[in-house]
Amino acid sequence: MFSSRIASFGTVIFTCSCHALMMQQPFTGGAKNDGKSDLSGHDRSVTIYTTAAIPWLTGTAVNPLMRALHLAQNGFNVHLVLPWLADAGQQRELFGNTSFADSKEQEGAVLRWIASQDLPLPERLSFLWYDAAYISAAGGLYPRSLLEALPENHTVDIFIAEEPEHLSTFQTGPCWKSRFPYIVGIVHTNYDYYMEHGGLPMQARKTQHLFWETQLCSNVDLLIRLSNFDALHSPVAGLVPLEIANVNGVSQRFLSIGEGSLGQASTVNGVAAYFIGKALWDKGYEALLALSERDPTLHIDAYGSGADAEAIEHAAALRTHGRMAHHPGVSHDDPMLQNYSVLVNPSRSDVLCTVTMEALAMGKRAVIVRDPSNVFFIDNFPDRVFAYDNEDGDSFAAAYAAAVALGPARPLPAEEAELLTWEAATARLLGLVLPAAGAGARPPRPDGKPDLSYCEEPQGMTVGQVHAWQELLWATGNGERLPEVVQ
Repeated sequence: MFSSRIASFGTVIFTCSCHALMMQQPFTGGAKNDGKSDLSGHDRSVTIYTTAAIPWLTGTAVNPLMRALHLAQNGFNVHLVLPWLADAGQQRELFGNTSFADSKEQEGAVLRWIASQDLPLPERLSFLWYDAAYISAAGGLYPRSLLEALPENHTVDIFIAEEPEHLSTFQTGPCWKSRFPYIVGIVHTNYDYYMEHGGLPMQARKTQHLFWETQLCSNVDLLIRLSNFDALHSPVAGLVPLEIANVNGVSQRFLSIGEGSLGQASTVNGVAAYFIGKALWDKGYEALLALSERDPTLHIDAYGSGADAEAIEHAAALRTHGRMAHHPGVSHDDPMLQNYSVLVNPSRSDVLCTVTMEALAMGKRAVIVRDPSNVFFIDNFPDRVFAYDNEDGDSFAAAYAAAVALGPARPLPAEEAELLTWEAATARLLGLVLPAAGAGARPPRPDGKPDLSYCEEPQGMTVGQVHAWQELLWATGNGERLPEVVQ
């Protein structure tokens, strides 16, 4: 399972991160912004790094690309820096039997995807690529080199790191603060959920969080989490300014479907409810099966392809007696899904679930678990979102019955639809970033003390301290030692 891979990988990430911290170069002042406090004008530069790229249709491929497109449309010069995976076999594993000879060829696939979404390509958007490696234990791409992708004369006013803890895990080059005047980190993934459900011991999870947050102190001026999801916090937590804000949106295609939803049927072959997500147990399928077992009124069609698809299909047939049917994955805007009126989404692994946003944009109702990761939906869409208490069958049955009783999908009110647009998401991001980034100096620590980011202090973390942290993690039984991991 995905969580098992994350858990096993989490036990070795920290050791590599300690090595990375030892290799970081001290902060030497770096570039500051030029004193122009208005960063909203033309010729201001934004560089965005992310951890996935089209045709891998994961959130960290799609959302940063959409962010880059809309920032460029807002007049910024935007460089989107994407991971290049050279191994053709690994490309086919991730991209569905597709491979590319070089990054330029893959860039062509990115451009074709943009065109397929009926999106204009702004002149101010360009692409760069960094060398990445696929690490199967984590199911993700990690940088072999990061800042080396930038040309010598590259200028940046705002640097955005999508998944900053992911990007900095194996960091061995200079601290980001030594290169960029203002750095924003956007947190997409609830890694602790996967580590916990993969069985990683609490002490190891706490140690991992301590290092990630230490890395963020060294590298980030402002951290944005898409929701206030439950997460462990180390003693370092709170030293980086934190904002909770949904700075993602949905494609206009979903909103257009919603605008045309009047007069649609309310079921597909008599089934009103559906679920869509990658066919991995951790993406909500176990919870969905449990709900279907408890509530004989729940008939649901689930759509998703992935490593656990066969096991999920078998379990659905065995445990729900046909009330839950599993189908191969399709795009969420596929016409075959449009007549479903209710999305049932029990997943708690996402920081903010894009699938729920897309369903609401299409005029559907959403039955979701009451959880910090879902507060944006519960607060802003009271007539469309039906929340239930986790693992409470009666609470779910009431929420599901109320959602289905409202019949076919119907368009959102204009003010609610606006909340889901990328234009509104971009405005929320700029509202958080521009005032601080335009000030021309790094913000103070929230606790009022001097900035003690490790890479800004020449003495940094001593080798003895690094070894102490390594011993702490090894005490939890993580297995691999530093030389093997680094190699």
